[in-house]
Formats: sequence, structure tokens, C-alpha cells
Amino acid sequence: RRAERARTTIDLASRAAEAYLGALQAATLRDVAQTSVTQIEANLTRAEALKAGGILSDVDLLRLQAQRDALIQQVLEAQSTYDVARRGLALLLGLPDGTELELAPVDTSPPEVPGSEDEAATAARRKRPELRAAEAQLAQARLGIDVQRANYYPSVVAIGQYSHTEGQGAFAIEDSAFVGLTVDWNLWDWGQRKAG
Repeated sequence: RRAERARTTIDLASRAAEAYLGALQAATLRDVAQTSVTQIEANLTRAEALKAGGILSDVDLLRLQAQRDALIQQVLEAQSTYDVARRGLALLLGLPDGTELELAPVDTSPPEVPGSEDEAATAARRKRPELRAAEAQLAQARLGIDVQRANYYPSVVAIGQYSHTEGQGAFAIEDSAFVGLTVDWNLWDWGQRKAG
């Protein structure tokens, strides 16, 4: 149970990390698209001046406006993705729906690993809860095989009975006892036990 609980905790932490990174990625895409919108709007202002001077045609101006509108759509899509990812992260963390999270940037510098790489890999393998859960399931399956193999053995039952009666007449036996042994051994079952 502890291994399953640890595995669930790691799974939730992994999903939360994915949601966090997805939200940061959406925020970055939004900022890049917003910067592009700002740049193309500056180009559009210059292009309008050039059109007024007769250097550019209406088609060139419309092309820039279409690019600007496509970039604005990218900003809106990235903002929507960012909002959904933040709300999903809040729910994964067990916070009420609508909780506003301020996401800090991720420190991408790798942590120092104590010891050698082989020691770290061995420690990681030893601490993986899904491996411990799988080992427990394997031990349970092996015990199940042993239980099934017990069907090959005979069933031996010892029976004992004692009775005492009074007032049944002169010829009645007052005390009687019975001891017995029964053996039940299914020698042939058409392969059913082996299949089990």
C-alpha cells in the first residue's frame, strides 16, 4: 500500500510539473507573439505612410494587416492555453477552482548529484515505488501459484465422534466412539489443475 501511495504521489507530482511547464510555455509563446504584434504594428504604421506616398499598394498593406491579425489570434490562443493550464495546475494542487496562481520562472541549472552516477542510479532504482509495488504483486502471484499447486496434494481429514446416552433401556450402548480417517485425492482431472 505504501508503494502504491508513493507511486500515486509521484504521478501527481509529475502531472503538476507538466501542467506548470505547459503554463510557462504558453506564457512564453504569448509574450513572443505579443512582441511580434508590436513589431508588425510599427511596420504597419510605416507601410501606411509609404502607401500614402504611393510607394506601396493596397495589397501590401492588406498583407501586413492579415499577418498582424494572425499574430493577435496567436496571442489570444496562447493566453487561453495559459489560463487553462493554470486552472488545471490549481486543481491538481487541490486548490479551489478559480485560484489565481502567479507562476515563477524555472531555474534550469542542474542540481549537483551527490556521489557517482552509478550510486545515484542505484538509489533511484531502489526508491522507485512502482518497482516495489511490482515486486509485491510478483510475490503475491508466486503465492497464488503455490496455492494452486496445493490442489495436487491429497486432502486428509481425521474424524472423531463420541456419544453418551442414558435411559434407553438395558440393551442400549451407553458410551460409543468412532474414529476415522478419510483421504480424498483427485488423481486425474483432465488437466484442469495444471491449467489453473
